[in-house]
Amino acid sequence: MLTVMFSMKERAMFKAEEIYAYDRQKQAYVVVGCEVLADTSIPNQYLFSAENSALEFFLFTELMTRHRASLPYIYSSDFFWTVNFSPSTICLYKNDLMRLPRNLFIEITERGSFDDFESFRPFADRLIFDDFGTGHSNMDAIHRIRPYGVKIEKELLENCSAAFLTSLVTELRKSVKVVFAEKVETEEQLSMMQRIGADFFQGWHMKNKILCLK
Repeated sequence: MLTVMFSMKERAMFKAEEIYAYDRQKQAYVVVGCEVLADTSIPNQYLFSAENSALEFFLFTELMTRHRASLPYIYSSDFFWTVNFSPSTICLYKNDLMRLPRNLFIEITERGSFDDFESFRPFADRLIFDDFGTGHSNMDAIHRIRPYGVKIEKELLENCSAAFLTSLVTELRKSVKVVFAEKVETEEQLSMMQRIGADFFQGWHMKNKILCLK
């Protein structure tokens, strides 16, 4: 199993959650990317309970400046990674974000306002709508911005039928290139999302699979 490794200095500030895809040739789930999250003494749900663009961008700057040298996968063509920004952070720092590595994607969170669609279109091929089914991650916004990907929220996996999720993924495919199933907790959820066409998977259940490095 691949564990995305951070230096000791990084571990005080960041952690990574692996992202998996199914490799048909190897017949195994492989690690193809990671979501980088703040790792402090304050849980993320409290640290970012309110919109705080300055804090979000400070943490991102720390990651890209102090720790870039010890993150060999940042520019790897075989590995991608994501970071979470609120809509207002993207708007405030859009000039800085234009110079990102090509294998970095921005997950739009549900914090803050989401009214200025034009501000997001230049980033469309770098955007992933997080927690689809909650907050700003709605179908209207997806059709208008046409982001690179969408993450389907855990509640949809738990509460919706396979038929509904199949129709949902079909509709999403009209506007996005990839679909993530996040917070996968059971084999049934994993099998269902794989059958209906999800491209990537996250969640603690994935750590129980037989994994290999892509």
